[in-house]
Amino acid sequence: MEMFDIRSEYSAQPSIHQPNRMVGLAIERLRRCKHNRTCLSESSVADQGCGKLRHLPILTKSFKAVYLVDQQAQLERRQRLFGVSNTTIVDYVEKNYNPNSVHVLSAFEFGKSRLGLELVLNACTFDVVTPNSRREMISSAHSNLRKGGMFILIIPRNDQSILKRCNHKNKYWDGHVFSHHAIHTFFRNFRDHGSLMKNVKKAGFELVENMSIYRQICLIFKKSV
Repeated sequence: MEMFDIRSEYSAQPSIHQPNRMVGLAIERLRRCKHNRTCLSESSVADQGCGKLRHLPILTKSFKAVYLVDQQAQLERRQRLFGVSNTTIVDYVEKNYNPNSVHVLSAFEFGKSRLGLELVLNACTFDVVTPNSRREMISSAHSNLRKGGMFILIIPRNDQSILKRCNHKNKYWDGHVFSHHAIHTFFRNFRDHGSLMKNVKKAGFELVENMSIYRQICLIFKKSV
């Protein structure tokens, strides 16, 4: 199989886009969840695969502290964030947020950390990263949660505008690769999530709630071991 340098950062939605609607629904569900015994407004959350920060506003309103996690290339590349041009995630956060409330970590640093968080949110990343990256994300989420901490996994799916561009010619790993000006991105459509559930449970999570709909997978797990 031909190997590509997958640049998942180029799949991130612009910061000015509305948050994925399942993020707010999942947070609200956790507020009422009998399995969740902490006050979310006093809790810390990691936005795993934070992209261009489109979920940052809703997270800072809902939690005491937010950890922004992504690949080093995404954190340091110059881009447009909330109307600010030619900035980086690191610079934008330093200039606009209290360092005690918003933290920035590379995926490598997060993988080595043991933060004891109440919640890890992974929204809109599993569909654009390869299987190895998914396994690493699951493992990192587990190691950074306290026992009983919650893992929210949200994955868009069944977008026909993308699916019509998937064929046997661009098949790659368990999904498809797209190339544009020598930049390669990846897409996996999770029509069902049986294998995904198996991998997350194997890592030490138990399912608390399945809020999935046709266009979105939304699973809430609890760290059990």
